[in-house]
Amino acid sequence: MIRLISLLFLSFLALIPIRAQQIDHVQGELLVQLSANLSVRDWYKDFQRQHPAYPIQLKRCVVRSSNIWLLTFDYHTINENRLLALVNQQASIVHAQLNHLVELRATIPNDPEFNQQWQYINTGQTDGTPNADLDAELAWDFTVGGLSAMGDTIVVCVIDNGIDIDHPDLLPNLWINHAEIPDNGLDDDGNGFVDDYEGWSVGTNNDDIEGGSHGTSVTGIVGARGNNNIGVSGVNWNVKLMLVRNDFNTDEADVLEAYSYPLEQRKRYNATNGAEGAFVVVTNASWGADNLFPEDAPLWCSFYDTLGVHGIINVGATTNSNIDVDIAGDLPTTCTSDFLISVTNLDANNNKVPNAGFGSISIDIGAYGDRVWTTQNGGYGPFPGTSAAAPHVAGAIGLLYAADCPDFIQTAKQSPSTGALLAKQFILDSAVPTPAIQNTTLTGGRLNLFNVLQETLANCGACLDPSDLDVNSSTENSATLSWVQFNNHTRIDLRWRAVGAPFWNNIQEVSAPLELTDLTACTDYEFQLKGYCAGEELAFTPSLEFLTEGCCDIPADIVMSDINFESAILDWSPVPVANSYTVRFRQNPTDTWTQFTTISTFFPLINLMPCTDYQLQVRTNCAGSISDFSPIINFNTLGCGGCLDLPYCTDFDLDADEEWIESVRIHTLTNMSGNDDGYGDYTDFAPLQLDVGQSYSIALEPGHSGMMWAEYFLIWIDFNQNGTFQSSEVIFDPGNSFNQTVNGTISIPANAPLGNTRLRVGMQFLSAGGPCFFSEGLGEVEDYCVNIIDPNACDPPTMLTRTDASPTTLSLEWPDVPNAESYLFRYRPTATTAWTSLTAADNTLSLNDLDTCATFEVSIQSNC
Repeated sequence: MIRLISLLFLSFLALIPIRAQQIDHVQGELLVQLSANLSVRDWYKDFQRQHPAYPIQLKRCVVRSSNIWLLTFDYHTINENRLLALVNQQASIVHAQLNHLVELRATIPNDPEFNQQWQYINTGQTDGTPNADLDAELAWDFTVGGLSAMGDTIVVCVIDNGIDIDHPDLLPNLWINHAEIPDNGLDDDGNGFVDDYEGWSVGTNNDDIEGGSHGTSVTGIVGARGNNNIGVSGVNWNVKLMLVRNDFNTDEADVLEAYSYPLEQRKRYNATNGAEGAFVVVTNASWGADNLFPEDAPLWCSFYDTLGVHGIINVGATTNSNIDVDIAGDLPTTCTSDFLISVTNLDANNNKVPNAGFGSISIDIGAYGDRVWTTQNGGYGPFPGTSAAAPHVAGAIGLLYAADCPDFIQTAKQSPSTGALLAKQFILDSAVPTPAIQNTTLTGGRLNLFNVLQETLANCGACLDPSDLDVNSSTENSATLSWVQFNNHTRIDLRWRAVGAPFWNNIQEVSAPLELTDLTACTDYEFQLKGYCAGEELAFTPSLEFLTEGCCDIPADIVMSDINFESAILDWSPVPVANSYTVRFRQNPTDTWTQFTTISTFFPLINLMPCTDYQLQVRTNCAGSISDFSPIINFNTLGCGGCLDLPYCTDFDLDADEEWIESVRIHTLTNMSGNDDGYGDYTDFAPLQLDVGQSYSIALEPGHSGMMWAEYFLIWIDFNQNGTFQSSEVIFDPGNSFNQTVNGTISIPANAPLGNTRLRVGMQFLSAGGPCFFSEGLGEVEDYCVNIIDPNACDPPTMLTRTDASPTTLSLEWPDVPNAESYLFRYRPTATTAWTSLTAADNTLSLNDLDTCATFEVSIQSNC
């Protein structure tokens, strides 16, 4: 009995050292943090001198800003605990420790349909490749989203066609504008949107965001509530989802308005340090326009820069067509903004989905979107396309803002644009190389949530260049510079010089704002900044250039106003160093310039000729120098009749790529116009003479580039000559659409007002529109001048114009008056009483032997 007990005891003792020796750290490695300004080389030499029996080696710097280093030693010959104790005894050591192993953990939500979300954990459940996934369970061990490291409520804005607002997996995460009182008809928070309690709907101008299944699925990918024992999980479990409803059959104006809503909320958040607005970090657009390029939509593309300046990254889904968008075009994914991430679609085998766009310049990254399982209206189901790929990237942006990195959030608050660009960099730099898109996307890789968070944390506290360099103001001899200095900067140096100068002026330890003085007027300067962090010195930033005041600039903002029959007003912005200005104008490019000098920026032009085309330029005169003349401004005086004098609407947004007005035939008018790219202005043709009480034959021919579409034609005449077309002024309506020439007649009412007015021909696909608004945007408009006359009347001549002039001669012309056999013409110098009379046999007349530089008044009468 005693013998047995002894054996058991000995066996128990034998187990103790085995359990105690389980490895929980990397053998032969120490982590040490040195004092802030201590050189690791100096410490290393000093330690080796004091303790030669403990040879160590420097392996690498782990965190430069915190002066943390990894050391190695031979653990076979050196007792690690003794070495650790010796290192900790050093006064220059802040902390020292073993390099412990960290085990991978898998945070998996309890949502019952999570196992169908192969994009998070791919076990081959959809015949995919195991591990072709986002490594979501590893990422969620870091964070499941919702709050930043500084307590900000993270908001992702989904711009789509609405959502199932009562969906149990979405409702808990919907963003609410608590500063707004719902349905009271007031803009309670003063953000420019009335009753935007649950978000914003562009089409209805309220917060009615309930709607399409597409938006429900997209929103669920970004942020369906996770681990709630319901349905599925989003990339973020707890993020707030801002919804902007902008249905797909829309236009760019609605696109810009939709983006303006998250912009306004983030701007208010930045301005009030979080007291108002929302911390919107990303928008998602799972929609777009095929075959368009950035030059087609400069406002749309540049708006991403505007969003980015205030801290919002934007994600766009590329086309669901197997095309190279760099060649074929696509919006928004070919926009060149640094604040846009363009996404293509991958399947469960890491292959690009066949019907997904690509482009080595424009498409940044791939993400999973091949029938991923997500929320649907009233339930759950598969959702395919690039529309599903993009919100995974948008969700990843929201997730990385929740990483445990206060330095990143502090940076994003000090310089929102820098935070947004860092977020994009973390996404792209962490992409997993993927052969299927290696040469057809910018990164050649796919999204991985775990890598994104590792990349974010690895760069936590990184020493960044000073950002947002700007020149707040400048004078002739000074300039005030500004920039953002981050919290971990220990020092900022500045250097500046005149552009092209051989040497820099250097200033150490500067802070913003900084005024530079003793500068030279009208000179280009540049400045650069260098940042320092603990133990790290950065290179100088790229130059920001600025021009001091005092240049003899060409006048800008030149405006013509109050244009009348014989006068007009000219106005422009003052040039600070101007002594005077030179104004010159002429009737046409062959005439000599008439020139005046003025000290005012307000200049009246007088003694002009009615119905005459003029050209005009302005120049600045300074002490010792003069500017170039401004670009030529063309204007036309009144007196040409209502057709040209009245402000008719002509700003159409019509697409004539596939259909247009090929020809117009009305009475004696025949115009084989062809494609005018949406609008043809033919008011410079001789006016078409139309008699009151008469009818005229017409023939309107459509043109097509391919299929012969059915087109609807309308003709208007502005009978009341007020500059607008009314429904009562439609003089031709065939009652149907046709794909061939439309023949008919127009009738001029017997009581129609006489005179010069405008005729408009409008053509639109399938249905009538216009005369100023065309809802479908497919077709074309053409304008003509008509002169409505009474053949039995003896009308006075109209539109008297000058055809030639010299110091002593003048030639005049006017349209022929029906029934006129001759014309009685009289003229006299102004302010005199005696007329000189002449008779003209036709509609032209020449006057000779006139006084030089004199002003005359003329009168003409028809003789029928």
